Amino acid sequence: MSDAHVEPFRPTELYVKWLHPLERLARVVLLGRVDEALAAAVEMQVQLEDQLVRLVGEARAQGWQWKHIGDALGVTSAGAHSRYAALVPQGDGGRAAPPQQR
Repeated sequence: MSDAHVEPFRPTELYVKWLHPLERLARVVLLGRVDEALAAAVEMQVQLEDQLVRLVGEARAQGWQWKHIGDALGVTSAGAHSRYAALVPQGDGGRAAPPQQR
């Protein structure tokens, strides 16, 4: 057994760049790196927007009306339609209501 002193782990710049965006954001904020924190926040925003587009597309594919999508997003049906209609494939015209939550 060695008596060598082991230094505690300190994230390097390369390590921080490969982290999950939320973990990366937290670490760079703690390190006081505002420029990298802003970049991490923008990366998270892009990923979240991609997920919203995918989920709105899924809702439309299931027949949700724009009113129901707007309600779920906290915006008007016109706002939801304006933001996402061109980004998602057309569903069946939104004839069905969304499933009830349990």
